[in-house]
Amino acid sequence: MTFPYLQVIAGRAIDHIVADGASRLWVSSGYQLFNIDAEKQEMRNFGSDWLVSQYLPAKITRLYDKEELLLIGTDHGVYEYDGERIRFNRFSEKYGESLDIITANDGSQWFASAYGVFRTIPGRNEKQVMEMSVSNSRPTCLLSDSEGVWLASSVGLSYYHLSGQLMKHYSSSSGLINNEFL
Repeated sequence: MTFPYLQVIAGRAIDHIVADGASRLWVSSGYQLFNIDAEKQEMRNFGSDWLVSQYLPAKITRLYDKEELLLIGTDHGVYEYDGERIRFNRFSEKYGESLDIITANDGSQWFASAYGVFRTIPGRNEKQVMEMSVSNSRPTCLLSDSEGVWLASSVGLSYYHLSGQLMKHYSSSSGLINNEFL
């Protein structure tokens, strides 16, 4: 079986793959972005022209599909693709490299970045910056449950209510080792 439409990515190192429905995939290789439609046997190469030029060279660090949006984490912030255009989320710029993106139980998106954590507020075009348990800690990853979001960072584990309020923090005094999650 051959897939001639995939020749564009043959021999490339694939960094990230995320499914977009039953027959579409998003693939990144370095700073290049591709969309594969297996049903139509087509591939679209978005290249790198969508990246803000002041940040070149750049690297895609994360792909996250959220129904009508593709969120593209990079080493300098987050981009959003709405099916027509890729736009840079300027709010994410000051937080640097995108490390993790999740959707919480209430529909809000949470973003762990090199210099902090922020979330979108469902139904509004607003962002909320999360209070960090230690101001200079480095976030690493997020995990959502029915009532909140867990954050692993260089200084331990923190639990946030869906409202964004920091509820608990487990650090070295709780038996965790600093930088254990890096």
